[in-house]
Amino acid sequence: PTVAGGKVFITDLREDPMTEGVICFEEATGEKVWEFRYPCNYEGVGYPAGPRASVVFRNGRIWSLGTMGDLFCLDAESGEVLWQKSLKTEYDITMPIWGIAASPLIHEEKIILQIGGAGNACVVALNKHTGQEVWRNLNDAASYSAPVLFEKGDSKVLVVWTENHLAGMCPDAGEVYWKFPW
Repeated sequence: PTVAGGKVFITDLREDPMTEGVICFEEATGEKVWEFRYPCNYEGVGYPAGPRASVVFRNGRIWSLGTMGDLFCLDAESGEVLWQKSLKTEYDITMPIWGIAASPLIHEEKIILQIGGAGNACVVALNKHTGQEVWRNLNDAASYSAPVLFEKGDSKVLVVWTENHLAGMCPDAGEVYWKFPW
């Protein structure tokens, strides 16, 4: 669960029909505030147990990344969809057996995702307000490790542990500072 802004956000999977969803509860009372659901058929995933990535909250918005690469930006108060993307389709993801599992990272005006897309799109940064691509890099397969941000001196370093490498990247432009094979 993600607890922020007086709310608790969880994701789940329901069968018959198969849907993934985001459910919002009041933190203080546990009362359900809203629920958002979308159709989601798990294909090529060996663990059909529901979304793995935590919801990300920032300034009254949440971002939810589902197992099959469905990314939604929702209004945290109402659950209204502000924008959405099918990353599996858009980035031609070769789906890992665990599905898409790495929680997103918000950095300034970007949402950074490890998705393992084709065409040098293992890690992508999108504009958090519109979903438009800002940059992409690494030709690796995705792992289930969330990207993290560190400060090194006066610089910020995005560290991503993919299926193939541990890489340090520029969070603003996506350039690779260093990488080690895994």
